[in-house]
Amino acid sequence: MNVRELIYKIAINKNSICAEIGVRKGDNAKKIAKSEPKELHLIDCWECQREYIQKNNIKPNSHVTATNNTHMSWMEEVKNEFKENKNVFIIKNYSVPQSKTYKDEYFDFIYIDALHDHSSVLQDVTAWAPKLKKTGIIVCDDYIENEERGYGVITGIQEFLKYNKQYIGHELEQRVFIIKYNIV
Repeated sequence: MNVRELIYKIAINKNSICAEIGVRKGDNAKKIAKSEPKELHLIDCWECQREYIQKNNIKPNSHVTATNNTHMSWMEEVKNEFKENKNVFIIKNYSVPQSKTYKDEYFDFIYIDALHDHSSVLQDVTAWAPKLKKTGIIVCDDYIENEERGYGVITGIQEFLKYNKQYIGHELEQRVFIIKYNIV
């Protein structure tokens, strides 16, 4: 069992309200769903982001620059996978605008694995952290720096934590970083 699956077993139960930001084909969503949360919100724009990448000088990776048809086929895979699950909500939208549709302190568990550049990571964590219950956790994936792929995950998260002292973070194995409220 890897560290992510262990986190899901410990942090998610039948009363948990969860979100995954950046779903792609739904591989990770399937693992989260095994914990049978009360609600699982799967949020992804499922579209090519070439213009954003070029405008912001981000080095693209394959799934970010995949064609819109490819993204739509991934979304259909996710829909088919979860078509029988009434507690799974598949939402085609960008991360930050979608975060605004939820009240603060709504989620017990949030998994962030969307764009990996510094600015996007900072925006995602900043948008979703207030949506976390005081007892919840945010799991950030790919906690590594990789200039070749344009990653800014570490610097984005560290900047967020620097200016938001009500949260603390913990680096785990396998490129995983957890953020939670700093409850004293």
